[in-house]
Amino acid sequence: MSIQPSARPMRTRLLAIAGALAMGTATMLGTAPLVHAVGPGRPVLTGSLQDELGCGEDWDPACEATALSPTDTTGQWESTFEVPAGQFEVKAAIGGGWDEAYGLDGGEDNIPLAVAAPAEITFRFDAETSRLSVALAEQGGEYTEADDELAAAPYRHPGGGQTFYFVLTDRFENGDPSNDTGGLEGDRLDHGFDATDKGFYQGGDIAGLHSQLDYIEGLGMSAIWLTPSFTNNPVQGEGADASAGYHGYWVTDFTTIDPHLGTNEELKALIEDAHSRGIKVYFDIITNHTADLIDYEEGEYGYVDQATAPYLDQDGNPVDVTALAQSSDFPTFDAQASFPYTPVRSEENQVMVPEALNDVTMYHNRGNSTWEGESVTFGDFDGLDDLMTEDPRVAETMTDIYTTWMDFGIDGFRIDTAKHVDFAFWQTFTSALVDHQAATPAGDQFFTFGEVYDADATPLSPYVRDTEMDSVLDFAYQASATNWAKGYTAQGMAGLFAADDHYTTADSSAADLPTFVGNHDMGRIGNLLSGSDRLDERAAFAHETMLADPRPARHLLRRRAGLRGRRQRQGRPSVDVRQPGAVLPRRHPDRRHPVRERRALLDRDAAVPADQRARDTARRDACAVHGRAGRAVRRGRRRRLRLLPRGPRREDRAPGGAEQRTRGAHRHPHRPHPGRDLRAAVRRPRPGDRRGRRDPRAHDPLARRGGPGGRSARRPGR
Repeated sequence: MSIQPSARPMRTRLLAIAGALAMGTATMLGTAPLVHAVGPGRPVLTGSLQDELGCGEDWDPACEATALSPTDTTGQWESTFEVPAGQFEVKAAIGGGWDEAYGLDGGEDNIPLAVAAPAEITFRFDAETSRLSVALAEQGGEYTEADDELAAAPYRHPGGGQTFYFVLTDRFENGDPSNDTGGLEGDRLDHGFDATDKGFYQGGDIAGLHSQLDYIEGLGMSAIWLTPSFTNNPVQGEGADASAGYHGYWVTDFTTIDPHLGTNEELKALIEDAHSRGIKVYFDIITNHTADLIDYEEGEYGYVDQATAPYLDQDGNPVDVTALAQSSDFPTFDAQASFPYTPVRSEENQVMVPEALNDVTMYHNRGNSTWEGESVTFGDFDGLDDLMTEDPRVAETMTDIYTTWMDFGIDGFRIDTAKHVDFAFWQTFTSALVDHQAATPAGDQFFTFGEVYDADATPLSPYVRDTEMDSVLDFAYQASATNWAKGYTAQGMAGLFAADDHYTTADSSAADLPTFVGNHDMGRIGNLLSGSDRLDERAAFAHETMLADPRPARHLLRRRAGLRGRRQRQGRPSVDVRQPGAVLPRRHPDRRHPVRERRALLDRDAAVPADQRARDTARRDACAVHGRAGRAVRRGRRRRLRLLPRGPRREDRAPGGAEQRTRGAHRHPHRPHPGRDLRAAVRRPRPGDRRGRRDPRAHDPLARRGGPGGRSARRPGR
């Protein structure tokens, strides 16, 4: 009975002691304050910067640390944060979840935010407009002279602003018939020369090009861009599928000029004469692949992905070559065990120069590219041996090759198949070129531009922003300008220019992108517009649009197909500026205002029959609905814009898989693979060959795809 009165005070004292201990422990451990849930209707700044602003993770719609505070104005919230330098994306999420969220212009897309230096940034959300606005907390007052450097003009490369004359050397001028066979004996399947077959060498050479410098200078050209000029495998394929390497993309010796085209000494003389006239000389270079000289013991050539058969180092351990690209820890491979196929280079094919390129472990050895997924960078181009550019030995070899040509006097490089090479290689390789250029004749005017075959600034621009590559070919411009010339709305052109900011950094901009409306892969603009009415006028309008490009001093591309002598024998001038596909010089008297020209083209009712006007109107209405190229670019979506129908689907092609083909079916006169040459977009199937021959009438200039195809047929003895 006496215990009861004292029990309650004792329990009270014990609870007090326990509470005190708990509070003390929390104090010692630095317990974080409680996070209150975000209330209904309250906006939260979400995005890739939240972890820098105190949240546990990015894209957290319930993080109190980035919730906006109400202002004196009903329906408006605002907060200021110290944001570090970096590239971010943000949007406003309402009420702690993703059921209601607003981004760019109140839509679904994220708002890009580039912060050059740490800054206080104010974010304001307006419920009435559903817009999230971004502003610097301190504007700094009136403009002063100190602000001048912030308002600098877009970066221009010292070697930019050229007007290129693109030359397929073998098809330009035969200045020395003695080199037509390249000094090789035998018939056309041995030396590759046959002037009666466009798939073989025709006799054009450096001597012929040199003899026509007056002509090129007279056109107002400031640079000559040569197709790859290195020694090539003279012939690949057999029988009806045999063709020659006149295009230059089947390289065996990266250090000498192809003997069909001349000698290193003749090239040196051409460069010196061109320089004396103020004309630069550019090389078309290849780092992605070599000629087709490696076979597989298995006799199979379909692509095998890394999930199915990863690379194995010489000890048999799986390795990720992408993660180890350009690393000192890059593994050593065993030709017999490291690859999904067993690569074999016969004794007669030990012809690569530099000699290091004879090592079969410096190649990917995974079979033919399917033009999708990882095979884009790991697969062979229809049998052309794909270099393992992740290997530092390959980067070192290519750097040595091309810095030597820089010393020779070359003024710049057009870099072939850039998107088919791993990105780390470009970062290493282009940095080495920049480091070396000060010691070369071109100096800081040495200019490089890559071929990244895509019509969207989003995948194009990283090659300019994130490597030392100076520029890329402007395939986005080509697509937009072609569609506009066809009669589509100007929406695509507007989107094109709006996407220029993708290229902008302190040392890059869209101002240096080489523009063109047709090229050697897709054909001339006249051919791309062949389904349109008033073809000559539309082709001229496309060129006028390029010349009137508001971006300053854009590059222009010309090309010349066919030997000069042959054209003259046909009784035509070498270049007719009024023919479809020609490029008018900037001050040519026939130049017309592009906007007035387009109005004359589309609205000249008096000269157009009523039924034709009705068709034009219907097409323009359809374009207004479906021709939204600009919207795709503006939103950063990889939408492919098809100018002409795609070829037959894979399942519609004739039977006979790639495994059943022999190697070497490189029939097309320019490029040996379907994804690279757009004339392969439509194929005529042959029995037992699902690829078939390529139809030069079909083009799909924005779809870098092709069928799986077979490896290249081997000549006897290969």
